[in-house]
Amino acid sequence: KELAKARKELSEVSAALADVTNQRDDLQEFTKQQETMISDLEKSLQASNRVRRTLHNSLQELKGSIRVYCRLRPTLPSEEEDEKFKGEADINLLSSGERPGILVTTENQSAFARGGGPGRGQKRDAVNHSFEFDQIFGPKDTQKSIYNEVEGVVQSALDGYRVCIFAYGQTGSGKTHTMSGVEGDHGLIPRALHQIIEERDSMVQAGWTIELSCSCVEIYNEQIRDLLSDKDDEAGKHDIQHDKASGEVMVTNVSWVGVTSVQSAQQALKRAASRRETASTSRNAQSSRSHSVFQLRIKACNPKLGEKREGVLNMVDLAGSERLGTDHQTSKVLKEAQNINKSLSSLVDVITAIATKQSHVPFRNSKLTHMLSPCLGKDSKTLMLANISPLLTHSAESLNTLRFAEKVNSCTLGPARKMANC
Repeated sequence: KELAKARKELSEVSAALADVTNQRDDLQEFTKQQETMISDLEKSLQASNRVRRTLHNSLQELKGSIRVYCRLRPTLPSEEEDEKFKGEADINLLSSGERPGILVTTENQSAFARGGGPGRGQKRDAVNHSFEFDQIFGPKDTQKSIYNEVEGVVQSALDGYRVCIFAYGQTGSGKTHTMSGVEGDHGLIPRALHQIIEERDSMVQAGWTIELSCSCVEIYNEQIRDLLSDKDDEAGKHDIQHDKASGEVMVTNVSWVGVTSVQSAQQALKRAASRRETASTSRNAQSSRSHSVFQLRIKACNPKLGEKREGVLNMVDLAGSERLGTDHQTSKVLKEAQNINKSLSSLVDVITAIATKQSHVPFRNSKLTHMLSPCLGKDSKTLMLANISPLLTHSAESLNTLRFAEKVNSCTLGPARKMANC
């Protein structure tokens, strides 16, 4: 009886083991199917990304317009605590039209001049100013959400195009925060470098050889200063030279740093930021009164495909655009303002001349446009981020920024072309 009982138990165990084995085999087969499905989905995703990038560049080439985004920064706690704080401007973001819009409501100052100001119980006349742009970001939009709308243009540089991204606005409107950001909340430049380095690593595995190098200069009072140099620059040391054969424009004696990793890129950015900050303490806030130009050159080659690409990404933090009152201008501040206004006006003149197909494009009217001339023509892609303050005291400057951006947005450069050889 005990032997029969043992045989029965053994039989039951064998049956249970067989069931477990069958379940294991089924799970292994299911896992294999899932792995195959995941692999297929990853390949499909990669193919979709390639198609998306191709369609994106095709759309940009067909449209040809300079893209203009607008960012309204939030009010800072320190501003609300300031005794001079007069409240926020009447600015509303609109999304009901064909394109994102922004509405700024101001008081009609001319009505006061005629009537001597409002009487008791009277309300001031309101004037509405409306603008439309390709994209508008509000106070709650994050650095990441803004970069999501910019990464396609950055990708174009890796695809072999010349790309220019400008940040425009008055001092304190958030230009530098948008472009550089802070630790833990990076701006467009570090995010662009991270994207390009990640894409480079993927392309290297696919047989590409890619070389990345960067420079960073500032233009102050029409003088170029190398922010990556180990030595103190002297005014007039850097000249702009044009190579007629290649069409390239070079700034002499500027340091170019190889970008091999995210860490090396961050070190270059920190070095440039520290040198600019040091200069700002000894030159009357020079950092806000100068243009900062970060340039990344991308050289890619795939011998098996017989393809070569050379792209350039320019990230420009323009000087503050505010107009200074004549009653408090020193000769130094006046000179700064004159040079800033000259270079910003030259930028619009260049874009307008290209858009209207004028025979002469005044690139040489300022160091900024001369230096960036290869990336401002019809063979490039340009994006401008207009930054505005929410403060009531800055309403006039915010309107000036929006009008400037509207003028730039009305220009069409035509289709861009790759800098590529087969």
